Amino acid sequence: HNPLDRNHSELRSGKVDLSKGEPFSIALFGIDSDAQRESAGGGERSDTIMILSVNPEKKTTEMISIPRDTQAEIVGRDTTEKINHAYAYGGPDMAVKSIEKLMGVPIDHYATVNMDGLKDTIDTVGGIDVTSNATFNAGGHQFTKGQRTHLDGDTAMSFIRSRKEEGA
Repeated sequence: HNPLDRNHSELRSGKVDLSKGEPFSIALFGIDSDAQRESAGGGERSDTIMILSVNPEKKTTEMISIPRDTQAEIVGRDTTEKINHAYAYGGPDMAVKSIEKLMGVPIDHYATVNMDGLKDTIDTVGGIDVTSNATFNAGGHQFTKGQRTHLDGDTAMSFIRSRKEEGA
């Protein structure tokens, strides 16, 4: 996480004061990069986009997911295309502005997780269980349709990136 390139959202009259329990929203991005792909020149797209809204006074949290293929105005480019392109064109700043324009919700902060971060998180929690919807091989691993499998971080990355594998 790095600060956004602004003092506060244009949809707010001022910066949110967390010490006063004011509601705030966070954009969450899951990007399609890792250390190897980042060194190749960037341009990462946000494959996962969520908005987390927190209201400390009411003790509520709400989260929505924005499908990455949602057609939206890309603020700063004056084009309408897939919302996940905003991150590739202008990083989190352009992505946040485009989400605000699409949803009409002020975004106060953001967090980004890349594929390395996802792998590390999966390993930290002891792995994940998945049930494959197809039988295929990926990254030297066999996945069988309908079979529940426990995956560590490396194996999960093979599974996640399998959409280009035959049968996936």
